[in-house]
Amino acid sequence: SRISVAEGIEHLASQYAIYNQHFKKEGNSEQIKKFQQIIQSHVEKFANRFSEKVGGFFEKNGMKGQKEKIYQSVQKSFEIYSEEYSTLLSSRGEWFEGLLSESGQKEVCLSFELRRLSVTGGEDGDFLLPATGIEASRKLGEIEKLADAAEKFLSPKNMGAMSEEELGIRLGELMVNSLSVLDSSHAEIYYKDAFSNAIQNFFDFEIKNSSVSLSQNPDFSDKPFDKKSVSLVAQAMIDSYHHTNSVSQAIINGKEFGMYIYFMKQDSSQSAGRYGNSAFFDDFLAETIQRFDGDLSKVKRAASVNLMDYQQRLHLKNRQRGLNTSV
Repeated sequence: SRISVAEGIEHLASQYAIYNQHFKKEGNSEQIKKFQQIIQSHVEKFANRFSEKVGGFFEKNGMKGQKEKIYQSVQKSFEIYSEEYSTLLSSRGEWFEGLLSESGQKEVCLSFELRRLSVTGGEDGDFLLPATGIEASRKLGEIEKLADAAEKFLSPKNMGAMSEEELGIRLGELMVNSLSVLDSSHAEIYYKDAFSNAIQNFFDFEIKNSSVSLSQNPDFSDKPFDKKSVSLVAQAMIDSYHHTNSVSQAIINGKEFGMYIYFMKQDSSQSAGRYGNSAFFDDFLAETIQRFDGDLSKVKRAASVNLMDYQQRLHLKNRQRGLNTSV
């Protein structure tokens, strides 16, 4: 459960190829049959676990039949890999016999050595597998990464936000991190779409859930929930990520943007209740002031510049979409 699907398939396939060939040379048909049953049992358990975890996630997000499809893909990938490994060993019988004999003396892991040589090519450079098995497991590995990221991002959590701007930052972090995962993913587009939809649904659910929580909290129910501020801060972080191609910079810019809006509200007639104090923004303000050598005017100027940059980019996007709007 702690290894990737590609590593699991490679390990099982290399084990199968090595010991199946060994037992065949010994000519013990009963031993071969038992061994093949054991390996197939492991493959089936592995395929079931993987399809439940990964296929289950994609089925929950609108992709029907993924459990069975992924189960069959794992089985097929194992078959391809084990056939390629077996072919490789058959063509290098002398090497195999030598390593088999050596393994008992030096505790060489045959499975690991076979996988290493099939990737590096060995000293002769001709010990490489065809790309078919590698490609099959790679595709499974890509959708596994999406499911793993979703499990991390979408696990039940209490955002703990005391204001709409803070909530926007926390949700914005989720969005830019998920965008980074998508940008680095080589999974097929429909898997990416399912992942993206799951993140967006979680985003919408958290806004709704926080709206109810704030309205029911007597300390923070003095003002109606400002959904627009949540979306504005989160979208500013997303825009910053696309502009800078940096998750960390997008988060910093988003915090400055959210803090700017928050303190504007705190200075206005909305200063009661949840705009009276914020440990989250007070701490970030202290960090920011230190970064600007204790000059609060520089902090405000930097936040204003970030706000204006974002407004300008948003205005240009609206014009490109044919909207005659300004912000």
